[in-house]
Amino acid sequence: MRTGVAATVLAVVLLVSACGSGHKARRNAVTEYIQQVNAAQVSMRTQLLAVERAYRDFGRKGGPSLAKIQPRLARSEATIRGVGRRIEALKPPPDARKLHALLVRLVSQEAQVAHELVELAQFSPRFSAALRPLGPAGAALRKAFKTAKKAKEQATALDAYAATLAVVLARLRSVEAPPAFEPALASQRSSLARVRSSALALAAGLRDKKDRAALPRLIQRFTNAGNASQSVAEQKARIAAIEAYNARVDGLATLGHAIDTERVRLEKALR
Repeated sequence: MRTGVAATVLAVVLLVSACGSGHKARRNAVTEYIQQVNAAQVSMRTQLLAVERAYRDFGRKGGPSLAKIQPRLARSEATIRGVGRRIEALKPPPDARKLHALLVRLVSQEAQVAHELVELAQFSPRFSAALRPLGPAGAALRKAFKTAKKAKEQATALDAYAATLAVVLARLRSVEAPPAFEPALASQRSSLARVRSSALALAAGLRDKKDRAALPRLIQRFTNAGNASQSVAEQKARIAAIEAYNARVDGLATLGHAIDTERVRLEKALR
């Protein structure tokens, strides 16, 4: 997953360039519009430079944690939306309507991607915190199985493990993921639910002295339950979600190129 969003609004709207002497009135109208676009950004230049720094830190290896950078990402999103509102409020002349539409679309899509990064920065620490009890619970279960001398003691350990899983599942229900991570969150929920169900079933089987023949099946079910999240279908869903996010980021560069192409067209048309 590409973790940074270039603040392309800084680069693509510095469009004023020399024109020839023809179409003076039309050329002047377009030039005035472009100056208004630039002015909208210059007035927020400090904030936009902060956007660039935030995204650079977000994508830097060994950079600040997501929890630490989340407020900066939120401010970046607000800044981009502020620029977008200013540009959208402008009244372009007929010759610049296509350029205006492209600029509005670019900043809108930048804001959407920025919002998704804010969601990711909020999601990641909450997701990690919700899963934190799993490590100690798994260690406690392994220790109990090594020291337990009776099936009843193993069953009690499984019940305690299942109780922890129930707590984790309850926490995960309140966690919301950005689109690129929804498959991973759904997979984690379903996997933990299967593990909990199989743990309770195995605990019941260990207590049932009449049906010992069922134990190998219950043990195998418990052992395999956690592997379901690695299914091919779920892996494909995760990959597809991340690729869709990357495509949204790539779309910003594509729009930037379209804006540059339109700028060149205007320059030639209004010489």
